[in-house]
Formats: sequence, C-alpha cells, structure tokens
Amino acid sequence: MISARSVLAVEWIARDIHPWDKDLSIEEAERRFAAQCLNDTNAAIARLFTEIPTVDTIELRVRRQLDQPLLLTGMVHRSSLRESRDNSIGMRLRSLGVTFRMNNLCLEAAD
Repeated sequence: MISARSVLAVEWIARDIHPWDKDLSIEEAERRFAAQCLNDTNAAIARLFTEIPTVDTIELRVRRQLDQPLLLTGMVHRSSLRESRDNSIGMRLRSLGVTFRMNNLCLEAAD
C-alpha cells in the first residue's frame, strides 16, 4: 500500500491591531497583538485543513514584518486537531505543534 502525504508550507505576516487601538499603552497594545496573532493562527490552521482536504501537514511560519524574526513556527498534523483539547489558545496551539515564546502575555521572537 502506497501512502502519499502532502505538506503545505505557509508563511504570513501577522496583522496589526486595529487603528482604534493605537492609543493603548505599548504594553496593552502588545498584549492585544499577541492574543490576536494566536487566535488568527488557530483560525488559519483550521481553515486551511477544511479548505484543502488533501493536506496532511501544515508547516507554518508567522512574522510581524517581513524583515523581522519569526514569532510562531511549527508543523501541524491534521490528526492532532482531533487530539487537541479545549485549553487556552496558547496551550491549544502548542499541543498542535506550534512553537512561540511569550513574556508577560506578549509575543517574543522565536528561536
């Protein structure tokens, strides 16, 4: 039996917080950006697997800007979606295979 597995490699720039949030303190703006980035990543993973049923694995990379270091990276297997439990968004992404660093609820460059 021959088994073909397809891997989709995607990289995107995280969207910035909404302009009406620009008056927030830097720390609060960074926290909102981090929460939004994690939620967007979770939604993108689910949507990609739904829209492209032949993909078994998604290799993802997320940056804040094109010339900046990675914020999130990972290999997410379709099978891990079924195994993921209802945790916080951060724990859910980590259980899916996404790697990222946070400090005081703010994203830092991934090593």
